Amino acid sequence: MKTIITRATREDLPALVEIGKQCFGFMGSSRRQLLYQITRAKGAVFVARADGKAVGCLVCLTHAARKSSRIFSLAVHPEMQGRGLGRRLLKEAFAYSRSAGMRAITLEVKTENTVAYWLYRTSGFSIVETLPQYYFLGYDAYRMRVELYPSRRSGLIPHLPNGDRL
Repeated sequence: MKTIITRATREDLPALVEIGKQCFGFMGSSRRQLLYQITRAKGAVFVARADGKAVGCLVCLTHAARKSSRIFSLAVHPEMQGRGLGRRLLKEAFAYSRSAGMRAITLEVKTENTVAYWLYRTSGFSIVETLPQYYFLGYDAYRMRVELYPSRRSGLIPHLPNGDRL
Protein backbone atom coordinates (compact mmCIF):
# COMPACT_ATOMS: atom_id res chain seq x y z
CA MET A 1 0.00 0.00 0.00
CA LYS A 2 1.51 3.32 -1.08
CA THR A 3 1.28 6.11 1.49
CA ILE A 4 2.17 9.76 1.00
CA ILE A 5 1.95 12.91 3.12
CA THR A 6 0.58 16.10 1.53
CA ARG A 7 -0.93 19.40 2.62
CA ALA A 8 -4.66 19.14 3.26
CA THR A 9 -7.20 20.90 1.03
CA ARG A 10 -10.89 21.72 1.32
CA GLU A 11 -11.65 18.50 -0.53
CA ASP A 12 -10.18 16.54 2.38
CA LEU A 13 -12.65 17.95 4.92
CA PRO A 14 -15.22 15.09 4.99
CA ALA A 15 -12.49 12.45 5.40
CA LEU A 16 -10.62 14.45 8.06
CA VAL A 17 -13.78 15.02 10.09
CA GLU A 18 -14.47 11.27 9.94
CA ILE A 19 -10.91 10.40 11.02
CA GLY A 20 -11.34 12.78 13.97
CA LYS A 21 -14.60 11.09 14.96
CA GLN A 22 -12.99 7.66 14.73
CA CYS A 23 -10.05 8.74 16.90
CA PHE A 24 -11.58 11.25 19.32
CA GLY A 25 -15.34 10.58 19.24
CA PHE A 26 -17.43 13.69 19.67
CA MET A 27 -14.32 15.63 20.72
CA GLY A 28 -12.86 15.54 17.19
CA SER A 29 -12.48 18.79 15.25
CA SER A 30 -15.57 20.12 13.53
CA ARG A 31 -15.76 20.74 9.78
CA ARG A 32 -15.75 24.47 10.46
CA GLN A 33 -12.67 24.27 12.68
CA LEU A 34 -10.76 22.14 10.15
CA LEU A 35 -11.75 24.46 7.30
CA TYR A 36 -10.33 27.41 9.24
CA GLN A 37 -7.13 25.49 10.03
CA ILE A 38 -6.67 24.51 6.37
CA THR A 39 -7.47 27.88 4.82
CA ARG A 40 -6.74 30.64 7.33
CA ALA A 41 -4.79 29.57 10.39
CA LYS A 42 -1.08 30.25 10.64
CA GLY A 43 0.46 26.85 10.18
CA ALA A 44 -0.20 23.75 8.12
CA VAL A 45 -2.52 20.78 8.02
CA PHE A 46 -0.95 17.58 6.72
CA VAL A 47 -2.84 14.55 5.51
CA ALA A 48 -1.57 10.99 5.20
CA ARG A 49 -2.98 9.17 2.18
CA ALA A 50 -2.97 5.43 1.57
CA ASP A 51 -3.72 4.56 -2.03
CA GLY A 52 -5.17 8.05 -2.46
CA LYS A 53 -7.51 7.87 0.55
CA ALA A 54 -7.04 10.18 3.56
CA VAL A 55 -6.16 8.02 6.59
CA GLY A 56 -4.40 10.46 8.93
CA CYS A 57 -4.12 14.14 9.76
CA LEU A 58 -1.84 16.47 11.71
CA VAL A 59 -2.62 20.12 12.46
CA CYS A 60 0.50 22.20 13.15
CA LEU A 61 -0.07 25.83 14.18
CA THR A 62 2.73 28.40 14.33
CA HIS A 63 3.24 31.35 16.65
CA ALA A 64 5.82 33.66 15.09
CA ALA A 65 6.40 35.85 18.16
CA ARG A 66 7.18 32.79 20.30
CA LYS A 67 9.10 31.07 17.49
CA SER A 68 7.09 27.97 18.39
CA SER A 69 4.74 25.54 16.68
CA ARG A 70 1.96 23.63 18.37
CA ILE A 71 0.69 20.23 17.34
CA PHE A 72 -3.01 20.92 17.75
CA SER A 73 -4.10 17.46 16.65
CA LEU A 74 -2.65 14.20 15.36
CA ALA A 75 -5.02 11.44 14.29
CA VAL A 76 -4.57 8.24 12.30
CA HIS A 77 -7.60 6.12 11.38
CA PRO A 78 -7.74 3.12 13.78
CA GLU A 79 -7.43 0.62 10.89
CA MET A 80 -4.15 2.30 9.83
CA GLN A 81 -2.52 2.73 13.24
CA GLY A 82 0.74 0.97 14.00
CA ARG A 83 2.18 1.48 10.50
CA GLY A 84 4.36 4.50 11.20
CA LEU A 85 1.98 7.12 9.78
CA GLY A 86 1.90 9.14 13.01
CA ARG A 87 5.70 9.34 13.03
CA ARG A 88 5.74 10.33 9.34
CA LEU A 89 3.21 13.09 10.02
CA LEU A 90 5.36 14.29 12.92
CA LYS A 91 8.42 14.40 10.64
CA GLU A 92 6.46 16.67 8.28
CA ALA A 93 5.58 18.95 11.20
CA PHE A 94 9.25 19.06 12.26
CA ALA A 95 10.38 19.94 8.72
CA TYR A 96 7.62 22.52 8.29
CA SER A 97 8.37 24.14 11.67
CA ARG A 98 12.09 24.34 10.94
CA SER A 99 11.45 25.89 7.52
CA ALA A 100 9.14 28.45 9.15
CA GLY A 101 11.91 29.45 11.56
CA MET A 102 10.34 27.93 14.65
CA ARG A 103 12.63 26.93 17.53
CA ALA A 104 10.33 24.49 19.35
CA ILE A 105 7.16 22.42 19.04
CA THR A 106 4.70 21.92 21.87
CA LEU A 107 1.66 19.69 22.26
CA GLU A 108 -0.72 18.32 24.84
CA VAL A 109 -1.52 14.63 25.22
CA LYS A 110 -3.95 12.87 27.53
CA THR A 111 -1.97 11.20 30.34
CA GLU A 112 -3.83 7.91 29.71
CA ASN A 113 -2.89 7.87 26.00
CA THR A 114 0.29 5.86 26.40
CA VAL A 115 0.65 5.03 22.69
CA ALA A 116 0.69 8.72 21.71
CA TYR A 117 2.84 9.60 24.71
CA TRP A 118 5.56 7.12 23.64
CA LEU A 119 5.38 8.28 20.03
CA TYR A 120 6.13 11.80 21.24
CA ARG A 121 8.82 10.72 23.74
CA THR A 122 10.66 8.69 21.09
CA SER A 123 10.40 11.69 18.76
CA GLY A 124 12.29 13.91 21.18
CA PHE A 125 9.48 15.49 23.22
CA SER A 126 9.80 15.89 27.00
CA ILE A 127 7.12 16.62 29.58
CA VAL A 128 7.09 20.28 30.55
CA GLU A 129 4.15 20.12 32.95
CA THR A 130 1.08 18.14 33.92
CA LEU A 131 -2.23 19.91 33.29
CA PRO A 132 -4.93 18.72 35.72
CA GLN A 133 -8.41 18.35 34.21
CA TYR A 134 -7.21 19.79 30.87
CA TYR A 135 -9.59 17.75 28.72
CA PHE A 136 -13.36 17.43 28.72
CA LEU A 137 -14.67 15.15 31.48
CA GLY A 138 -11.70 16.06 33.66
CA TYR A 139 -8.91 14.10 31.99
CA ASP A 140 -5.37 15.24 32.77
CA ALA A 141 -2.81 16.06 30.10
CA TYR A 142 0.92 16.37 29.71
CA ARG A 143 2.25 19.45 27.99
CA MET A 144 5.27 18.31 26.00
CA ARG A 145 7.96 20.22 24.12
CA VAL A 146 10.81 19.51 21.76
CA GLU A 147 13.49 22.03 20.87
CA LEU A 148 14.26 22.48 17.18
CA TYR A 149 17.60 23.57 15.83
CA PRO A 150 17.20 24.58 12.20
CA SER A 151 20.95 24.78 11.61
CA ARG A 152 22.88 21.55 11.13
CA ARG A 153 25.91 23.47 12.38
CA SER A 154 24.60 23.36 15.95
CA GLY A 155 24.74 19.56 16.00
CA LEU A 156 21.70 19.57 18.29
CA ILE A 157 19.07 18.31 15.86
CA PRO A 158 16.75 15.79 17.60
CA HIS A 159 17.35 12.17 16.62
CA LEU A 160 15.29 9.03 17.02
CA PRO A 161 16.73 6.23 19.17
CA ASN A 162 17.84 4.42 15.97
CA GLY A 163 19.86 7.48 14.89
CA ASP A 164 17.48 8.81 12.23
CA ARG A 165 17.13 12.58 12.26
CA LEU A 166 13.63 13.96 12.69
